[in-house]
Amino acid sequence: MSRHPVGPGEQGHAESIHFDQFHRHAAIERLTASRAVCNSPCYLLNVTVCSSGTAAAVANLHSGNTAVSPVILDLGVLTSQFQDFPIRHPIFLGRGIYITIPANILSVTVHYLPVPD
Repeated sequence: MSRHPVGPGEQGHAESIHFDQFHRHAAIERLTASRAVCNSPCYLLNVTVCSSGTAAAVANLHSGNTAVSPVILDLGVLTSQFQDFPIRHPIFLGRGIYITIPANILSVTVHYLPVPD
């Protein structure tokens, strides 16, 4: 079966190329302590939280690159659980991402797309 060029407004091969280029520039980081993930504008794509066996916990995702930046997501997870927080539509964060991780969280994995300069 041959593939024909996609015209304006049609779906097909053009979207798959765009999707591929989009994900080539995306980044993923696993954190075990509170810190900035990205210091510049970016899109949040996905977050995964893993708690320890001691108690339920809540990690905070801040819109900005410091711990005093506004909290936009509270990422709660039960004791000894792994919780994925899929982002259906990427969230734009104009000042970066900071994650606050309490003692009873083992790790937070953040998948994001930095905005090109």
